[in-house]
Amino acid sequence: MKTKSGFSQLTSRQALAALYDATNGPGWKNNTNWKTREPLSEWYGVTTDDRGRAVELQLSDNKLRGSLSGVPCSNLLDLEVLDLSHNGLSGTIPPLLAGMRRLRRLDLSHNRPRGPEHGGRAGPQDWRRAKETCPTGLTGSIPSEFGNASGLEEVYLNANRLTGDIPNLGGLNQLRVLAFEVNQLSGSIPHWLGNLAKLEKLNLSWNKLSGRIPPELGRLSGLSELALGNNSDLSGEIPTEIGSLSKLRALWLRNTRLAGPLPESLAGLKDLKRFYYRDTGLYVPNDEGLREWLQGIPDHAGRGEREILIAFFRSTGGTACWRNSQNWESDLPVGEWYGVETDNCGQVVKLQLDRNGLTGPIPRDLAGLAGLRNLHLEFNDLTGGLPADLGSLDLLESLNLSWNKLTGAVPDVLGALPELSILALGHNDLSGEIDARPGSFPRLRELWLRNSGLVDPPSSSPLSRVRRS
Repeated sequence: MKTKSGFSQLTSRQALAALYDATNGPGWKNNTNWKTREPLSEWYGVTTDDRGRAVELQLSDNKLRGSLSGVPCSNLLDLEVLDLSHNGLSGTIPPLLAGMRRLRRLDLSHNRPRGPEHGGRAGPQDWRRAKETCPTGLTGSIPSEFGNASGLEEVYLNANRLTGDIPNLGGLNQLRVLAFEVNQLSGSIPHWLGNLAKLEKLNLSWNKLSGRIPPELGRLSGLSELALGNNSDLSGEIPTEIGSLSKLRALWLRNTRLAGPLPESLAGLKDLKRFYYRDTGLYVPNDEGLREWLQGIPDHAGRGEREILIAFFRSTGGTACWRNSQNWESDLPVGEWYGVETDNCGQVVKLQLDRNGLTGPIPRDLAGLAGLRNLHLEFNDLTGGLPADLGSLDLLESLNLSWNKLTGAVPDVLGALPELSILALGHNDLSGEIDARPGSFPRLRELWLRNSGLVDPPSSSPLSRVRRS
């Protein structure tokens, strides 16, 4: 009669032999002693404990091909580390993997072909390029059973072809690393991620996630890396709570629909070394403390003024609609683009694009032109509301948006612009009234609201003494 240990060795041997058969064992790069009578500790990639039980299986980059679906994973209950990364596995992830009660580290990442351009492990762009033609890569959804694998500390499922929503893993209170990047996962970023108190690295980039960044992520006090970029439908602003992640060293948000000002709370991230937010609608507000903080980050890439102008050009009709687009999107200095004026340092100080065929809404990220003093977009076909983000242009002296098709209310925050002296909003379809409280528009000298749809300021308001037309 076999001992419990002997039974474990027997079933582990059988399960490993099944893995060998299912993944083209004879074609492995190294299959030393597999399916022989040698002790399991002599099988390539297998580590055993002092009782001969398989506790680690590390077969990374070993030319495994095939599916795991027929492998009796439940017979590997003593396994603590399973690493089958950088191979050519296909099919779905067996839910039985979650039944490995001792499993601490699971790595099934990079089971797509290597990138041809690199002659080695591919970057995200290569995985994206191959996703329609690649015959390998794990597919299907992430099994919900992993939510019960309470011993997991590291999970790497990146660079596969996984789909569906991210299942609830909020009970994995030992989890330190969660790497799901370069897949086709959809849905929103789960709020329960904020419950993973020991999480140090979270990478959900290069997927199809949508919605907003949950503020609950701000509870992850030990987080050092957060990557959410290249989810093209991720939207909204950066939650101020992200500024509470005091141990954060890397933050990737590029190529998303995130928009609005960088929150001032980010200046509290004193350990941040890498920050990427290019190809978004995010911009740096005119906040001295935040700008000093950005300058202190060794490696950061946001949207420069050139990128903001290009996005503005494209979103307001560009080549198809603009009457004059001379030099726009060219390699010439932006000061040589039609309607753009810069100062001696090359910073944009004026946009004069009246009567130029601009269409569509006024982009929010114009507020990223922190040195802008004059914004003249009158006599165009601009629609939508006035972005409240323009209220961050502290140097703005004149704003002329008259003779357009703008609607909605005038954001009160415009009344706090300290240098604004000329405001022209006439001949639009605006509604409500302009902020006429004492202290609003402190330097305003000229106000044009004729046929704007706005209610005239009351006679008791300081604005009643401003020159109007």
